[in-house]
Amino acid sequence: MKADGIAQWLSQVASPVSTLQSRKRHLPSPPRSGPTAPECAPEDMDPHSDASAPATPIHKRRRTRAPDNNPDVDATPPAASLVDRPHFGSSVSDASSAASSGASRRSSPTKRLLSLGLGDDGVIPRMLSTDAEGLPLPLRDLLSDFELIARGAGAISSACKAEITAVTRAPDWMFAPAEERDLLGPTPPISAVRAILSWSRHCHETFGHEHTWNCAVHFPLLSLALYGGASRITQFLGFDPCTTASIIDTYLPSRAGAKKIDFCISIDPSSASDAGAAEAIKTLREALPLHSINHTDLAALQNRPIAISIETKRTGQSDEEAALQIGTWQASQWNLLTHLVNLRRRDGNEGEREPSLPFLPAVIIHGHEWRLAATTREGKKTVRRPANPLLSILTLSLTPCPFLAGCMD
Repeated sequence: MKADGIAQWLSQVASPVSTLQSRKRHLPSPPRSGPTAPECAPEDMDPHSDASAPATPIHKRRRTRAPDNNPDVDATPPAASLVDRPHFGSSVSDASSAASSGASRRSSPTKRLLSLGLGDDGVIPRMLSTDAEGLPLPLRDLLSDFELIARGAGAISSACKAEITAVTRAPDWMFAPAEERDLLGPTPPISAVRAILSWSRHCHETFGHEHTWNCAVHFPLLSLALYGGASRITQFLGFDPCTTASIIDTYLPSRAGAKKIDFCISIDPSSASDAGAAEAIKTLREALPLHSINHTDLAALQNRPIAISIETKRTGQSDEEAALQIGTWQASQWNLLTHLVNLRRRDGNEGEREPSLPFLPAVIIHGHEWRLAATTREGKKTVRRPANPLLSILTLSLTPCPFLAGCMD
C-alpha cells in the first residue's frame, strides 16, 4: 500500500477514543427509583455507532455511568475512586484516623486492663509467687503444694502401678499409697490418658481453634478428673461448660465490659454434708438478681456456687486477654460476695464482716499448659494474680485430681 493510500485510509477510520466516548454517551443513566439500570438497546452496543459525535466531557461521563451488576474483581479500580479519596491532611482523614485509633485503644487488652484498674472497684495486678508481698498464707501454701504436683510427686495411686509401668517408665516417687491418693479421686486409666494426648497433639499440630481444644481435650480431661470417666455423677463437685454464661450487670465493675469464660467447677449443695446448705441457698436466691446464687445468669449454675473459674486459650493467644476475662469475671464474683454480706447486714446481722475468703482460685489454660491463677480483695478493688505456669497436658493427664483438689483446698 502506497503512502498516499495509507493516509487516505487513516483519515476514514474513526478515533478509538471518539468511538468509546460516543458509545458511552448513549448509555442510559440509572433510574432514581431503583438500583438496577435498564438493559442497553441493541443499537447502544453497535460497534459502528456514529464516530463523528462530539466527545462527552469526563465529569459528565462519570455522572452517567451505569452501575455494574457483574463487576470484575480483578480489574484496576477506576481513577475516580482514587482521586476522590481524602488526603492525609484533610479534616475527614484526621477524624477517621482518630476514630480508628480510639477503636484500637478500646480493643487492646493491655489498655483495657489499665483502664479497669482506675475505678474504685477496679482490678489491679500483683505477683503470684511464694515471696510476693501481701499474698494470703493459704495461697502461699497452695503454691508450695503445686510445686510437688507439677513434678508428679505422689500423683498416681499405687493401685495403678503395674498397669502404668508396663507401658512407660515412672519413678517410685510418683506413686502414693492407694488409701491416701484415692481420697483425691480416681487415677485415670492409661488408655484414657493416651486418647487425650492424641487429641491434644492433633490440636497443636493443626493450630486448633479454642473451641476444638475445649471439646477434644479440656472437657474430657475435666470429666476424667472429677467423675473418673465420661458419665456425669451427682456429687459435691461438678463442672459445666459456660461459654454462653453472661455476667449479671449488677455485679460488673464500673469500668468493665461484659466478659465470659469457658468452664466452671461448682459445688452441689444437695450433696453437701450440711443438709441446711441447699435450703439456705434457696432462701438467698429469692433476694438475688435473676434468682441466681452466682454472678452469672447460666441456668445450670443458678443454685450451685462457683468454686473455680477456668478460661482457655489455644497456644499462642494473648495472655492479657485471658487475664482480662478472668479478672473481670472474678471481680464480679467478689462483688456478689460483698452483696451477700450486705444482705445479711440488712437482715439484722450488723456484725457480718466482708467476705473472709482468702482468695478465689482460677485456672488459665494455654493449649498444653494449665496454669494456676487467683484473685484476692483489697477493699473494693480486686487483685488479680497472673497465671503461674505449672503443668503441661502430659503431667496433668496423670494428675488432674491432685491439681483440682489443690485448688479446692
